[in-house]
Amino acid sequence: MSTLFKGQKNNPMSSILRLAFSLLIIASVVSFVGNYSQTVTVNNQVETSFVADLNMMPAGDDVDAGKALFSGKACFACHGMNGEGNAIGPNLTDDFSKHGCSVEDVINVITKGAAGTTMVAYEAQLKPEEIKQLAAFIMSLKGSNPANAKAAEGDKCK
Repeated sequence: MSTLFKGQKNNPMSSILRLAFSLLIIASVVSFVGNYSQTVTVNNQVETSFVADLNMMPAGDDVDAGKALFSGKACFACHGMNGEGNAIGPNLTDDFSKHGCSVEDVINVITKGAAGTTMVAYEAQLKPEEIKQLAAFIMSLKGSNPANAKAAEGDKCK
């Protein structure tokens, strides 16, 4: 039992795994608490009208609520804190996509997941309005060029 809490002697990987497990627990608790304590203001004017123009930066309450969901649902674990991508998930800030470029495509991937990837479906975990807010935030990341962005994957969006 002491190995579980103190790690194995002379094994640095043990400490790394404990840290990763601790971060996973913290992210889960934050997500759980966020689901029950977060107040979301909905901007009824911004629905899905900013479809194909990736240079258009949606603004307002939907983007702010989507940013809170991005953090609260631990999307950053796979897509990076700024949407830059990492070893698990793709860069969400560039003009490339493996699953479509429109906001409807983004909503579909959030809702249904992406077959053959680690992206799971969130339709049972998020309300439709929350999915739209998360998609608005993801679309707002386009062109933000964060540091250490993952290389482009998929097709160039037009």
